[in-house]
Amino acid sequence: MKPELSKKLIETREQTLSVITNFFTDKALEGHVFGSLARGDGDALSDIDVWVTFKDDEIQESIKNRFEIYKRFGTILICHEAQQNFPLGGNYSLVIYDTPAGLLQVDYFFCPLSSSRVDDGAIVLFGKTPIQKGKMVYDPKRTKKDPSDKLSFVICMCFVAIKKIVRKDPDFMPFLVSEYVNMKKDLFPQLPAVENVNSLKTLNEMLKNLETVATPEQGMAIGAIRRFSAQVGFK
Repeated sequence: MKPELSKKLIETREQTLSVITNFFTDKALEGHVFGSLARGDGDALSDIDVWVTFKDDEIQESIKNRFEIYKRFGTILICHEAQQNFPLGGNYSLVIYDTPAGLLQVDYFFCPLSSSRVDDGAIVLFGKTPIQKGKMVYDPKRTKKDPSDKLSFVICMCFVAIKKIVRKDPDFMPFLVSEYVNMKKDLFPQLPAVENVNSLKTLNEMLKNLETVATPEQGMAIGAIRRFSAQVGFK
């Protein structure tokens, strides 16, 4: 990746995290980041994993208004909420923002105080009350989703794949291809097959195929992800 692009992406991420922190400081009990940014081994393509703890009697209002909240921090390109990532009594959203510097992913975890946990490796952004140390407690509840939800998930994972390919991670592309194959089998049999090759070329072939079954909004997201892939891969 070109140094100037890397610098712009990092600056945008830092600015976004600062705005998120300032917004929630007087609206929540505690906020922290975890993952690569907390560990100190992130790069220009790293996302923001932000955990926000609310009072138990205020969490539902925050969840209800979450999309209006997310819009405060940038232009939303696409969002997906994988239920297996929901904290107990809370909510999880993967949001990809379209910024002047490029695309930025923020993973939001909203959690009530009664089930909130702070991992030992987390960095606290602000705190008004002690939060129990430990691993995330997952919510077992599931609701049935429509085919468009699955497609949004795969599109979001295609964005995640960009950084995995750039980092030469050998494990992510097989996962993504497996999700694509299962979606083709169950929902969109007209999708062409793709090869399991760990390259941006293969990823862009998959994205091009997904455009044929996408909604207009999903198509816009796919186009932006393809352009970002070219920007990162110099193609």
